[in-house]
Amino acid sequence: MKSKLFHPIFKFIPFIVLFLYFNNLEGQIYDKVGIANTESLKTLIHTQNNRERAGTYLKITEGYFVIDPDSCMKYAQMALEMATNSDDEQLIAEANLYMGKANYFRGNYAESISHYLESSDYYKKVNNLPKILLLDELLVFAYYYSGNYDVTLAHLEEIKTHLKYMPDSSYLAHFVIGMGYFYRYLACYDEAISLFLQYNEINKKHPVPLAGLALSNGHLGYCYQQTGKLKKAIDCFREDIRISDDLKINTRSYLQLGEVYEKMDSLKKALDYYNYSIPFYEKHGNIHYKSLASLGLGRIYLRLGKYDKSRSELMNALSSAEWVYNNKLLYKTLNTEIKSFYTSLQIVEKFKEEISLKIIADIHFELYKLFTKQLLYPNALDEYVKYHQTLDKLNNFKQVATIEEIKDRYESEKKEQQINLLSQEKAMSQLKLRQSGIIVFALSGLFLLALIVAVLLIRMIRIRAEQKSVVLKQKLLRSQMNPHFLYNSLASIQKFIVTEDSQTASVYLSRFSNLVRNILDSSVEEFVSLEQEVNTIKYYLELQKVRYIEKMDYAIELDKQLDIENIQVPPMLAQPFIENAIEHGIKHKHTKGLVTIRISGNNNRVILEVEDDGVGRQKAQEFLNQKNIKHKSLATSITQDRIKILNKKSRQKISLEIEDLKDSTNRGIGTKVRFEIAVG
Repeated sequence: MKSKLFHPIFKFIPFIVLFLYFNNLEGQIYDKVGIANTESLKTLIHTQNNRERAGTYLKITEGYFVIDPDSCMKYAQMALEMATNSDDEQLIAEANLYMGKANYFRGNYAESISHYLESSDYYKKVNNLPKILLLDELLVFAYYYSGNYDVTLAHLEEIKTHLKYMPDSSYLAHFVIGMGYFYRYLACYDEAISLFLQYNEINKKHPVPLAGLALSNGHLGYCYQQTGKLKKAIDCFREDIRISDDLKINTRSYLQLGEVYEKMDSLKKALDYYNYSIPFYEKHGNIHYKSLASLGLGRIYLRLGKYDKSRSELMNALSSAEWVYNNKLLYKTLNTEIKSFYTSLQIVEKFKEEISLKIIADIHFELYKLFTKQLLYPNALDEYVKYHQTLDKLNNFKQVATIEEIKDRYESEKKEQQINLLSQEKAMSQLKLRQSGIIVFALSGLFLLALIVAVLLIRMIRIRAEQKSVVLKQKLLRSQMNPHFLYNSLASIQKFIVTEDSQTASVYLSRFSNLVRNILDSSVEEFVSLEQEVNTIKYYLELQKVRYIEKMDYAIELDKQLDIENIQVPPMLAQPFIENAIEHGIKHKHTKGLVTIRISGNNNRVILEVEDDGVGRQKAQEFLNQKNIKHKSLATSITQDRIKILNKKSRQKISLEIEDLKDSTNRGIGTKVRFEIAVG
């Protein structure tokens, strides 16, 4: 009975520590990035051994966080390579943590999450609580900015259940405001309001930092604004302004008050706040808020019929928003931006690109309405086109590529029709000139008939090839989406849920969803980036490893010289053979097996190998024969058919070789599948 009473408290202790890690003291409400002296650190490298050098590389990496993502990635990779060579598990875990952050600041969220999880596995094994909690925080940010909102919410909901066990204190206050931030940006306004109100209530008993109180009121006002409680929103924004003015810090509440009064049709008050906002944000170096204030003025002047003023403000807004988009900065300098944010982890370039595109789209739409009011229809049409072009960039870059592909096909077919038409007209003119010669007429008719038959035959061949390609894609998709594999993977995830290992369940559920998404995306594409193909293989192997945790392991050996982001390869060539390696090779092995994926070559040719140390194809067939199972490998036949079609359509040829590996006694010890893909 006693253990049951204390169980919730013990579960909660880690989250107190998480608070301490999340936000400690008054000065840390606005997080500052510690910048190391990277140049002096670089001079130490030549005098150090490999392990010391790896540690120095990590310090250099930390010095480049946020301010130089490319250098950050470079030194993080060097540190991980050194750590791996040292065989020091703790150093490898630390290097993976830094690689996660380096990828995060470059917007490579999937890679970031993968490295965080690698690091977290080690720290869980050695029960290093501070590191585990730090990685939980980093994962929440990475899941959120990657758009994986369901997993983000799952993490937050799990943490939220423990809040009731924490006594009112300044520690709880900091923890609550961190939770409220994520709910606010996930548009879960009721949950966010509850947390920000709780933060303000705690302040009455345990005073919190004034900067935190200002931040809480600003967020609370925004949540009230979005839920239509405008009077409450105004009170919160004014309280934020009062505290922020005393502290001489930046606040969004001047802009928010302009938006609230605009929504209430109190246009004079809205104009006053917008007009005050522009020099205020100019003084604080906030280009993003300045563009929003100019956009607000442009909207109101348009409503009031002051078209010249409206146009002037909208053009100012567009100039500022485009500056944000081009420079990937919300403030005039990165240093100012770092000082003004709740935490440096919010400074994400892709996020800035997205919000600036939203503003640019809104500005073009307001300009379209303005020019329409002024009867300047060519200008209005131009702005309407720019509005939709911006939406295309914002919503779906692939959609733009698809539209261009459709246009290219249309132009190609149009040219083909013109050629056919010219050919027919030429044939008709020749027939008219030779009407007097019956034989010539007959030959011309036969020629025309033969031409039509040839065209029809060519088209029929093309249609059949396309149908065959579609059938192959469907077969390939069915082989990828193996029902047994899907069922077993979900069953494994369910096991983690039943055993209350919800964090592991959410991690593998995220990997499962990423795998399914990648497979479905790849199934409609003829070529994908090598990076996406590697990620799909990795997700698949991770899930198979959960199913066969005691039976298999895997290794991915990737040539660092390959430009995997830009190299294009046919999707899902290797996966059927990986499945065969596990299901028919390693599954029948008495000891733990290994699947090795090797990717090498150069930017003109990629060599992809799938090797397993299983029982071999001959032995696997014997096991099937013993069970009276008739098995025909779909992997080989489907893939060979795909390669034939791809080789016909492209000059970039693909070859496939399958080698049975044998020992000195001619006993099967595995299989190696080798693809050679011409690229470029």
